[in-house]
Amino acid sequence: MKSSSKVVLFKPLMALSAIAAGLGLAYWAPGEASSRATRTDAQGPYLQATSDTSTSILYRPADDRSYQLQYRTGEASWLEARLQATASTLKIQLNNLKPDTTYTYRLVAGDNRGNSEFQFKTAPAPGSSANIKVAVFGDSGSGDSHQIAVAKRMQDWQPNILLHLGDIVYPNGEEVLYEERFFKPYAALLSSTTIFPTLGNHDLPNIHAYTSIFAVPFQQSGSPSPRFYSFNFGSAHFVALDSNLGLSANSEQLIWLQQDLKQRNLALYPWTIVYMHHPLRSTTREPEMAWRSEALNLFESAGVDLVLAGHDHAYQRFIAPEAGKLPSPIFIVSGGGGKKLYPQQISDPQLAVYQQSFHFVGLVLNRHQLSLEAIDEQGKTFDTYRIEKSAAVN
Repeated sequence: MKSSSKVVLFKPLMALSAIAAGLGLAYWAPGEASSRATRTDAQGPYLQATSDTSTSILYRPADDRSYQLQYRTGEASWLEARLQATASTLKIQLNNLKPDTTYTYRLVAGDNRGNSEFQFKTAPAPGSSANIKVAVFGDSGSGDSHQIAVAKRMQDWQPNILLHLGDIVYPNGEEVLYEERFFKPYAALLSSTTIFPTLGNHDLPNIHAYTSIFAVPFQQSGSPSPRFYSFNFGSAHFVALDSNLGLSANSEQLIWLQQDLKQRNLALYPWTIVYMHHPLRSTTREPEMAWRSEALNLFESAGVDLVLAGHDHAYQRFIAPEAGKLPSPIFIVSGGGGKKLYPQQISDPQLAVYQQSFHFVGLVLNRHQLSLEAIDEQGKTFDTYRIEKSAAVN
């Protein structure tokens, strides 16, 4: 357990039963955050960094009670771990889980056994041909009816994981606003579906809130910073970048990214999906990043399949290059998670679809095919696309 000025004490019970069941427990106290006294409602539980053999369950209580985590598969006996609520965010990591397996868990305060039960499912085993569903959205943290409607559509769609493209909480990523503009709208999703976020420009002024709330798998991917990281899930390798930092020559993020792309295991994870906040291609406004050309060249030469971004509040899909040319990523802008929408302002001959709608993007993929659908706040699918590993077809 890492030391900090506020220590979280996790006292596992039934340790021998956990070992006998082949389950491991690890515990960690995230960075400093605001006092529980400023929080009117508990936040969570919510999932982070789920893989085929592990997950992290986080909880931000509004009281000083002690908590237990109880978890099991099927109707097996409950395994328990006691949590002492002495810091603003509690985290427990479950290790040695079984791939592609559903687990039930609940948080219990004191002797109260009537608490709600939740479920999560681990990722398929490496090399599996199983389908996974990924819900992608960004620019969501308005707290209004559009955000709630998109959240409901994602819940109905039942994804395995969530990718957030940044601008999680408006206007400036304030921790006191996470309750109304993040935890409440997505409560039903967060307790069962792992969210893998990335930083938007509106999240930067209070970046400490982001790093306190989210426990992204940056260390597992060799990243020196929680601002950029990668992970494997299903048949895909996902790379989350911080476009606020950019990819300038010799930058820490670029050096890590180049190494990460070299170390991919394409035999097990044939798809590579990169996501960030600022788009490299957009017709809402001209992308202005000084490192744009270098990023485009890197993604093309590395065989990245899909590049996802937000920032511009609309849906945009750009078509693949002509047959016979070097394979290039498909570019998607998905900035319709809840904040005021933007109209198209400029043209691009490779723009296939521009839709000024509140929406999310659903990806369904296995080893051989990736299907995409854009779904608006009424639940209507307004764009679809399919990519094969050998070619892209409508």
